[in-house]
Amino acid sequence: MKNKIKICVAVLLIMLLITSVSRAVEVTLKSEKYLILEEHGHITRIIPETTVAEFKTKFNLSGDNIHVFGKDNKEITQGYISTEMKAKFAGIEQEYALSVIGDINGDGKMNQIDLSNLIRHVIKLSGGQLEGLKAISADISGDGKINQVDINEKPKIDINQ
Repeated sequence: MKNKIKICVAVLLIMLLITSVSRAVEVTLKSEKYLILEEHGHITRIIPETTVAEFKTKFNLSGDNIHVFGKDNKEITQGYISTEMKAKFAGIEQEYALSVIGDINGDGKMNQIDLSNLIRHVIKLSGGQLEGLKAISADISGDGKINQVDINEKPKIDINQ
């Protein structure tokens, strides 16, 4: 009888140990290519015309553990990453909103439409103010401001792509 109690106690202790160890092993998301803003749930500084497949290779997790969703919450497996898409990572509770550099209109590219929206914001045209992820994407220079510098950066990025 005493042996059975000792065995039960030992089994319980082992189960508690395994549970605490498994909880202690948390997955941390890392990328050498993108800026991950944990506190805001954003992944930013994604280059325009980055494909879903390429995006998945830029993290410390296997691509099979990365899922990208469109604005309609349907999983995207091909095409370009665009501003306001979402990414979910296996083992990580947080969902991340995506921001592509210069992609204000959400098509995954930086084009004349985006430049027009950027100019409208900079010159403060009525109805042209950008907010949220669109504002983050409009900060082409990455200096935390949306201004003339970003308008000047757009042609440089086009040439260097």
